[in-house]
Amino acid sequence: MDLGIFDHLDRRDMPLADFYEHRLRLLEKYDAAGFYSYHLAEHHATPLGLAPVPGLFLAAATQRTRRIRLGPCVYCLPLYNPLRLIEEVCMLDHLSRGRFDFGVGRGIVPYEMAFFDLHHLETEDIYRETLEIVLQGLTSDAGNPLPSSSAAISSRRPAAPADEIRSACSADSAQVSEAAGGVRPGSADVLARLRRYCSRYSRHDSGELAITAAAWRSARGS
Repeated sequence: MDLGIFDHLDRRDMPLADFYEHRLRLLEKYDAAGFYSYHLAEHHATPLGLAPVPGLFLAAATQRTRRIRLGPCVYCLPLYNPLRLIEEVCMLDHLSRGRFDFGVGRGIVPYEMAFFDLHHLETEDIYRETLEIVLQGLTSDAGNPLPSSSAAISSRRPAAPADEIRSACSADSAQVSEAAGGVRPGSADVLARLRRYCSRYSRHDSGELAITAAAWRSARGS
């Protein structure tokens, strides 16, 4: 059995710079103790998570560790430009020398999506589109007609980062990601449970959800 760490970087009573340094030193100890992985949540405008850009903290962690695998749990895909994320993943893959785990999801907290003028009922389509582009970018050769810079594609390692996509946070994200051929949930039992959840969730009236989203946007004047 492999043991890993899931972290939020939730607020502590100390200067933020000291807090980051404390966490990085703790990560060094996790690495020395033989933990398999360290996964960091992405949250916005909340004391629950003080790493709204998890890639920055993970980049620092790559330089302080040698063996432990590192990754976001998860990148909230509706908030990312696909090309920008492809480039970030490639850089982290190099900086970690192949220890990077690429986790993706829709984002689980509605009010955090609202800060970016997104209704949580509208994020699934954005998630699907972004995931498709990102996976294509991470698995295509430099000459592929994907609308991206050559730097993003040519910076891939011979073993493409997409081979190391590990997890998704929510049931619908996991189902979409599995269908795209990228994200592999931890076991068949977990995937079966996620599918049952998705089946029950899909029974909601989609028309009612669309009306709810439209009413939200109207109230915001957008």
